Amino acid sequence: MNPEIISSNQTGKPIPAVETNQNVFRINLGDPSEYYLIENRENIGFDQNLPGWGILIWHIDEDAITLGRINNLEWYPPDQVDYGHFTVALEQADGLYQLDKGISSGDPGDPFINGASFTPITNPSSCDYEGRNWNIQITNTSAPGSTMYADFNFSLNYRTITWWPQDTGPQSVLLKGSANPGGQSTQAWFEWGTSTSYGNTTTPVSLGASTTPTTFSFHLKTGLDRERTYHFRAVCQNSSGTFYGEDLEFKTYSNYEWTDMNAENPPQARYGHGLVYDSAHQKVIMFGGWDFFGNRLNDTWAYDYGTNTWTNLNPANPPSGRAGHTLAYDSAHQKVIMFGGFDVYGHTLNDTWAYDYGTNTWTNLNPSNPPWPRCGHAMVYCPGINKVIMFGGNCGEWLKDTWAYDYGTNTWTNLNPANPPPGLAEHEMVYDSARKKVIMFGGNGHGETWAYDYENNIWQGLKINPSPPGTHGYAMTYIQASDQILLFGGWGEGSVLDNNKVWALTFRPSTSYWQNQLPGIIPFSRESHAMVYDSAHQKVIMFGGWYSDTWAYDYGTNTWANLNPANPPPGRYEHAMAFDSVHQKVIMFGGWDPYGNLLNDT
Repeated sequence: MNPEIISSNQTGKPIPAVETNQNVFRINLGDPSEYYLIENRENIGFDQNLPGWGILIWHIDEDAITLGRINNLEWYPPDQVDYGHFTVALEQADGLYQLDKGISSGDPGDPFINGASFTPITNPSSCDYEGRNWNIQITNTSAPGSTMYADFNFSLNYRTITWWPQDTGPQSVLLKGSANPGGQSTQAWFEWGTSTSYGNTTTPVSLGASTTPTTFSFHLKTGLDRERTYHFRAVCQNSSGTFYGEDLEFKTYSNYEWTDMNAENPPQARYGHGLVYDSAHQKVIMFGGWDFFGNRLNDTWAYDYGTNTWTNLNPANPPSGRAGHTLAYDSAHQKVIMFGGFDVYGHTLNDTWAYDYGTNTWTNLNPSNPPWPRCGHAMVYCPGINKVIMFGGNCGEWLKDTWAYDYGTNTWTNLNPANPPPGLAEHEMVYDSARKKVIMFGGNGHGETWAYDYENNIWQGLKINPSPPGTHGYAMTYIQASDQILLFGGWGEGSVLDNNKVWALTFRPSTSYWQNQLPGIIPFSRESHAMVYDSAHQKVIMFGGWYSDTWAYDYGTNTWANLNPANPPPGRYEHAMAFDSVHQKVIMFGGWDPYGNLLNDT
């Protein structure tokens, strides 16, 4: 089927039902891989059980995976517009985004009927995912019928668009907008305030004199009160006049705070467990670990922040009890991949398992030619290549092999790359999505930094001076907004007492360097703490390492903030944390308290 492209103004355009006429229409956005498909779906034949009847508008982004925009992340304003979206998403006329939020399988409010409009200033908006206005206006939709009608208009009726705010915090927000200069030299800014009178403006920026929509933004970090609603709008000005976008709102938070969720029926206390966030099902998945008596557990649990419940999933045929294993979430196949660890007898394992939350099943994948048994290895899922990369570990000796697991073909491949690192265990790996490289640091007290390039199958030892000391028990995370890797704490040179430096790695093909950030205020030295990146607020959140303090690091301003939240959890170490991007919450479970007690609080 070749869709008919609509690119000119048309009044009363007939749209016959696709079930009988197979007519589909296409409207292109600025990027040829991003476009809308429009069809009239009728409750007949194969579609007789559709919950609604009318014009459906599909938002297509063919590069949602290949450009790292991640196909299985839901996109909906105002909360979830930062990172990733579906390859194929239905624009729902009622503006409730229930399909994207996973709370509906479709309803009569989703089709466009009876005058429903789709324009740059409606919700949903006809702008692209970046908020750029390509002048797409679908209006005057008719009542449902075997042939429906609508008006299509591509005139530049909206010079300026106010886009959804992002990264709202207690006293900061990222304002976003777009404007079409129309070939004239143009400046743009934002008006903001506690009412639609605004009263404040941001510094103007130049958009040049292009003829296509241009985005602009301003990170507002001063003048905001906590827990207050603000209005803002985008403004642009050129020789043709001053143009104003629509008014939108944002609300600042009261403060950062920990909440003891007191979830009913929590898992038993443990450590050495595996924990990952399943973004497709919006659940934190946990498996295994040691209990207080040293028993290896084989239970599978899911935590749902929306309902504040832990569920013992009790899947049939689970893996054997273990600790020291590693989990990675394969977002393309919506599976949790597990490898290795050691069993109740202390024997290292080399079995590969996949957990599917949708069917509540563990599958022993039994791939041919699996890696050697091991524990203390590192694994990371690389969405750019849809593979899990694993390096090192311990099987009685330090391993230095590099493997790739492909769930689609159920194969482990011993990559045998050139110039591998030395044998390591207890190291950390993160995936640099911008450059499609795996970055590795530390292990066995080493202070070496390595980068792995899958496409060229080569490890590159980054000879960087200065660099963090040889260390273990540190925490490392990737900061998506600044494209840096942050490392803090751990044991170095036989002591943890002086190891409270903040190191940021900038990795580029031509040059890479670690930089001791030297922020003014620094947390105490610590080890066995946990750090995660809060992508909604662009902060690294750190908790524990024997202490009960909560810190946020802002790379943009190079500052640590001791958040001093109300009702902090008790101090702990060797706990697990994950960031729930849908609910914008850091989820923490378990670990040891400073007195040697195992914890099972959430």
